[in-house]
Amino acid sequence: MAIPEYARNVLPHRRVRILCRGVCGVPRHAEASKDNWLRTEDAVTTGLYATCLKCGYQARDNYNWDRLNS
Repeated sequence: MAIPEYARNVLPHRRVRILCRGVCGVPRHAEASKDNWLRTEDAVTTGLYATCLKCGYQARDNYNWDRLNS
């Protein structure tokens, strides 16, 4: 999968794909707030989130994220 222009400046180990529930309303590339996160990690208690690179929406449902390490 090609990385869109708007996501190319994000470090590869922080690049994820989320379902943006903000203005976009579609799957988008996002930046995770920390390195080496786990799907099983509780995002609320650890402060983990991913920010949509288009509209700025912050997702906290890390069990739904896909890593994009390319």
